[in-house]
Amino acid sequence: MAMGTLSGLLTALAAISLFARVAAADHPGALREAELSHVTMALLSAGLALATGLVVLIIVMLLTRKGAGSEQSDE
Repeated sequence: MAMGTLSGLLTALAAISLFARVAAADHPGALREAELSHVTMALLSAGLALATGLVVLIIVMLLTRKGAGSEQSDE
């Protein structure tokens, strides 16, 4: 993966997180005041942690894999 692609991905993620904060501020009173239960928050947190771990694992696997032509022969 090229460094330009990685920096573009990070820029896109930063932009998405900024826009998500703005969108959350647009909801009127009743939607903003409704809180999630503790169990729901725990399940959401666990799901996000699992998804983040899987994304990190996939990125590490892609960055550390060897190409088909990189094997050296003994000849």
